[in-house]
Amino acid sequence: MNSLVTFVSTATLALSILPALAAPEIAGGNGSFETNTFTNPGYAGIQNLWETTAGSVSGWTFTGNGRWYMRNDGANSGAPHEGAHFLNLALGEHGGFGFSATSAITGLTVGQTYAVEFFASKRIGTPTGVSFTSSVNTLAPTNLTVTEASLPAITTGYANYAKQTLTFVATATSHTFTLSNAGTASSNGFLVDNFSVVPVVVPDLPPGTLADYNEVWTTPSTSSWESMPLGNGETSLNVWVEGNGDLLFYMGRSDAESEGNLNLKLGRVRVKLTPNPFITGLPFHQTLDLATGRILITAGNPGSETRLQVW
Repeated sequence: MNSLVTFVSTATLALSILPALAAPEIAGGNGSFETNTFTNPGYAGIQNLWETTAGSVSGWTFTGNGRWYMRNDGANSGAPHEGAHFLNLALGEHGGFGFSATSAITGLTVGQTYAVEFFASKRIGTPTGVSFTSSVNTLAPTNLTVTEASLPAITTGYANYAKQTLTFVATATSHTFTLSNAGTASSNGFLVDNFSVVPVVVPDLPPGTLADYNEVWTTPSTSSWESMPLGNGETSLNVWVEGNGDLLFYMGRSDAESEGNLNLKLGRVRVKLTPNPFITGLPFHQTLDLATGRILITAGNPGSETRLQVW
C-alpha cells in the first residue's frame, strides 16, 4: 500500500496515510442532473419544473429558505448546457436568503490539486449586481464568486453559458462542494450545469531547468547539524529525518532575535512514525524541490513506500 504523509509549515500539521483511490467524482456522477426524473409541481405554463423543496436530487442536498429549481422547460426560463436538465439558482425568491446546495467530492488524493469545472449562465431578467458563490471546504477553504456582470449577455436563445473553474488542493480524501446564493429576491437568478472534478497536472520541469539544482539526500540524518533548510519569507524550518523513524524540524522567524541580534529558533517538533519507514538498507530520498518550495521524502520499497511532504 502506498502511503502519503503531508506536513504544513504554517503551524498546522496534517497527517494522512492513504490507500490507492478511485478517480475523483462529484455528486456521485450526477454533475449534469440527468439521473432523476422531474415532474411539474403545478405551475401554469411551465413544463417539467421541479422545486427542490419538494424532494431530492441524486448526489445533491438543498438547505435553507427560498427555491432552487430543476428545469428543462426552455422559454425565458433558460436552457441546459448539456443533456436535458439544468439547475436554476433562484436567488432569494420569496425572501429565501441564505440557502445552499451541497455535494460530495470523492476519490481525492491528499496534496493533489484539483479543479471543479462547471458552466454558468445568466437568465433573462437576472438583476444587475447579484452573484453566487461556489466553495470547497479544504483546510484553507477556497471559493469562487460568479457575478452577473462576469457572465456573457444572452444574445440568442435563452442561455449563454461560460465555463467556471474552482481550483483547490485536497486536504482529505473527500470534500464538500457548496453553491450559495446572494443578492436581490428574484426567481431570475443563474443557471448552472455540467459539474465535474479533474486533477490539475503540473508538468515536470524539462532538463536544464531549476529541477537540476534540487538538493537530494539518500540517507537519513543524525542530528540537526544535517538539517535541510526550508522557507521563503518570515517563517523558516530546519528539517531532518533520523533513522529511528522520527521526522524533526526547528521553527524560526525572521524577527525572532535575541538581545545580541542572534536569530533564535522558536521550537522543535518531533513526529514519530510507526512502523519505522527509515530502516537502514531501505531506499531513501529527501529532496529540496526548489520549484515548489517543498521538501519531499520517500522511504521504503516500491509499492509500500512512505511519502512525506513538508512545505
